[in-house]
Amino acid sequence: MTDEETIVKYNVLVLDIANKLFTLGEKIVEPKLVRKVLRLLPRHFDMKVTAIEEENDI
Repeated sequence: MTDEETIVKYNVLVLDIANKLFTLGEKIVEPKLVRKVLRLLPRHFDMKVTAIEEENDI
């Protein structure tokens, strides 16, 4: 994720890819999508990412 990309923009991109994979017959489970979005957040979100992961057992 670059500095110019917003979280919303990146999330839309990830969901678009997941939807395309679904049309090809491969279902991506939601926790995997969440991990992908959380993994690429900027470092200043680290504490929030950790809290989300621990709260939701991701």
